[in-house]
Amino acid sequence: MIGLKDFEKLLRLIEELRIESERGAVILVEGRKDTFALRKLGVKGEIIETSTASNHSIVDAVGERKVVIFTDWDSKGRKLKTRLSELFRDANTGIWKGVSAITGRYIHSVEELPGLIESLYIYHRKRM
Repeated sequence: MIGLKDFEKLLRLIEELRIESERGAVILVEGRKDTFALRKLGVKGEIIETSTASNHSIVDAVGERKVVIFTDWDSKGRKLKTRLSELFRDANTGIWKGVSAITGRYIHSVEELPGLIESLYIYHRKRM
């Protein structure tokens, strides 16, 4: 199970994602389930689903705004992250790196995050 310190770090990363979104950054995810998951986690800004979109349409949708790449951390998601990182050289991938490092042994997708966080709240609340 994810320890308390890593859980707290995970919560800080999700808060950073929310803040970036509130400041106008566009969050790039794979699909609809990822969008729903981020909404459950309180991300209110624009989220663009990229798995079936062309590079041209993604670039047009983003425009000049800041980008946060937050794809799944399975092989498909990693490939998409690489593709998007090539399109948006200044994109924030640090949140993705932090979340995947903490959760990668337990889950492999954005859509699983809300359930994991809920389970971790319950687990760590019992130990406090």
